[in-house]
Order: sequence, then C-alpha cells, then structure tokens
Amino acid sequence: GSDDGTLQIWSFGQRGSLHSLRCTHGTAWSLAASFDHQAAVSGHEGGSVQVWDLSSGACVQVFEGQHDGLVQDVAADFIAARAISGSNDGVLCHWDLNAMRCLHRIEGSMMMTPVWAVDRHFASTLEALSGTWDGSLQVWNIKDGSPVTTLRGSGVCSLAVDFKARRAVSGSYRGELCLWDLATNTCVKAADQHPEAVRSICICFAHAK
Repeated sequence: GSDDGTLQIWSFGQRGSLHSLRCTHGTAWSLAASFDHQAAVSGHEGGSVQVWDLSSGACVQVFEGQHDGLVQDVAADFIAARAISGSNDGVLCHWDLNAMRCLHRIEGSMMMTPVWAVDRHFASTLEALSGTWDGSLQVWNIKDGSPVTTLRGSGVCSLAVDFKARRAVSGSYRGELCLWDLATNTCVKAADQHPEAVRSICICFAHAK
C-alpha cells in the first residue's frame, strides 16, 4: 500500500508489479492478504476498512461508521471469513466477511495512543491484545468487549501475540523489547535494546505437541 492511494501486487520472479488496485479511501495503512483465497483487507485513515477481490482487482465492500481514527492494524482469516480491524481511537472491530457486517466491537476510547494485536487463531480464540503509550497492556475478550487482564510495562508502540503459546512481545518508545508470559502476567526484558522506538515486531513460538 502506498501514499498514492494504490495497492500493488508484485512478482519477485518478474521483478515488477502485476496489478495496481485503486483505494477509494486513500492510503492503506494496514493490510492483510491471502493469494490462496485471492482476497485482501485494508485499513485506512478516516476509519474505513476495504475488502478486496484480488482476482478482479475490485473492492467488494467498504466498512464505515465503526472507526473514527486511523485503522492501523488489520488481520484476516479467509477460511473462517472473519477479519479484525483496530484503530488509534481505541476501537477494535470483528467482521463477518460473508454477511459483510460487524459482529463485535470493543470501545477502548480511554486508551492513550493504542496499538492492537491478534494472532492467526483470532476467529476461534476471540482474544485480542492492546498496548498504550502509558505502558498498560490489556487482554480483551472480543465477544463481549471486556478487558480480561491488565499488565503494566513501558510505553507500547508495537505488539505481537500468540495466544496459543500464551506469549506476547511488546516494543517500547525507548527501544526496549519485553517478552510477556500471559499465563503468569510477567515480563522479561531483553538484555539488548534498539536505540530508538520499536515500530514493528514479528514472533514465532514453537508449540509443544
């Protein structure tokens, strides 16, 4: 997604763009896509969420009216036909991609500059994690919109979570990384840290069989 209002599908083999999709609602700040299912979901400033058919390049649905802020986090499970969108006004939405409607909505409007994280099993676990500028992290029940657990750390500007492993990692504005055990609600800080804010995190935990 680019500031020019397009989504580009790229081929590394051909070293070029295969398709260009025009976003009707401006820059896509967040994106989830599946080439197996030829589908994508994008989040935009102004609170809109767009659903795409990648085979035709068409936007098949625009969700509006739930977010007021920038939609900075999206996730999708196209097998379950579900999507998640989280915005910086403290709202998280759970979408039904078949019925094209909002199933559940969390209003964390009192949160300070929130970031959101879900894992790839969100459609079945119905759990989400939020982190805020003041250092609080909350585990949420998506179905009823209630906070389950509150944790305290450094100011959070990035998050990643694996609810199956009961682990999460947060990145702070001071460059710290913190590994969270969600079973005991404890944190272990990494010995080394970045010199500046940690803006993105990717995690992989091995699951016991």
